[in-house]
Amino acid sequence: MLPGFLVSMILVFLTTELAKLGSLTTDRQGRKKTMPETMGAAQPLARPPRLLGNQMIFLLGLLPAVLLGITLFLFLNFGGAQLLGIQNPSPGSILFNKTVLSTGQIELQITNPGPQPITIVRLDINDSIMPFQITPSISIPQFGEARVHVAYPWVQGEAYTINLFTSESTTFTTSVESAEVSVLPTNQDLLVFTLMGVGIGLIPLLSGIALVSTLSAAPKRKFLFPMALTMGLLAYSGFIVTSEALKHVQAMSGAYQGIGLVVIGVVSTFLALDTMARWQAVVGQQDRQQRLNQAWLLSLGTGLRSWAQGLVIGATFSVGATLLGTLLLVSFIVQSFTEGLIWMEKLQADRPSLWRLLVLAGIGGAPAVFGIWTGAYIDMQPWTTLFFAIGGGAFLQAAFEFYRRIQRSTARQPRPFTVFAGVLLGLMALYIVGLFL
Repeated sequence: MLPGFLVSMILVFLTTELAKLGSLTTDRQGRKKTMPETMGAAQPLARPPRLLGNQMIFLLGLLPAVLLGITLFLFLNFGGAQLLGIQNPSPGSILFNKTVLSTGQIELQITNPGPQPITIVRLDINDSIMPFQITPSISIPQFGEARVHVAYPWVQGEAYTINLFTSESTTFTTSVESAEVSVLPTNQDLLVFTLMGVGIGLIPLLSGIALVSTLSAAPKRKFLFPMALTMGLLAYSGFIVTSEALKHVQAMSGAYQGIGLVVIGVVSTFLALDTMARWQAVVGQQDRQQRLNQAWLLSLGTGLRSWAQGLVIGATFSVGATLLGTLLLVSFIVQSFTEGLIWMEKLQADRPSLWRLLVLAGIGGAPAVFGIWTGAYIDMQPWTTLFFAIGGGAFLQAAFEFYRRIQRSTARQPRPFTVFAGVLLGLMALYIVGLFL
């Protein structure tokens, strides 16, 4: 392992040095330097002689890329991957996505994350061999999914250990700590999730719009405390959601590279939402049409963020993390209300029609419903981890956006104490709620 790693490091050094040499030889542009005015007129310097021909320069330009490829190959195959903790999946592995218990029945939802197909040949529960059925087939291809059904008179509250045996005599184990009838989503749950999405995404947004509509004037300083409070709530929510995503990584198979899923989810969501927010900033505000165009972009960005946040709220209830789900609901409601205040503050001068306000609010708040549906009904470990990561990125970006709004509102004046008080109150509010729930 060590010799291969040392060779890799040496090649990295050579690649860097050759890249420097290539940059020196490719700088063939003649440059003019001027003398100080006291020494007379500027005279052009003579062009330096060309050290290498064009073909040699081209080859030197390619050489660092070739050496970099060789370096990566050696690094990943001769010790570097082990030093970084990167492990290839074992030839045979099973990921237990979910265990569903019903009266006299146990269902295992499994995935094969390994590179080779596996065949299930035996199942036992508490060391008792049981007959079973697998759909669609006992042979599961790479990244294939299957459902294992077994008739078993389980007793409520008892613990069970379930072993699956493959044709290669490999054993995979899952356990049920306390047997309970699994709660499956129903049409009534769909209605509940729909009302939840409307209640946290649409109604608070409309409430904020209605409140500002009743005010004769809405100076920016009036909204500093609500924005600071919302920023604190969102920042706390973003960090605990990202932490929850990292916890789910531990239960995943290494083939899914859980840390990579979390990084992709958090970073890509943050950047996508931040890009939408910056698009709004470049739209002019000189006339009414420009301000309305900015409002459409604002509602679209809010809708995308609402979907991402609804996604993680649905996932929390899917995995039974009701406390986390409750904290996120509180943050989302306050955020939607504060968004409504800011929206109407931007549009108040143009007095948009009620119909247009309803459409803008629908675009900004209704996607939360679809996000909750998706997060609640797709219950697989890799997807759940990704949903938590996307939600973490969305909450953190929302907190950053409120920070940016506060910066703009206080750019020409000392930052008032109400900003600090609002952020601290938001952080402490969710902390205290978590202690007593």
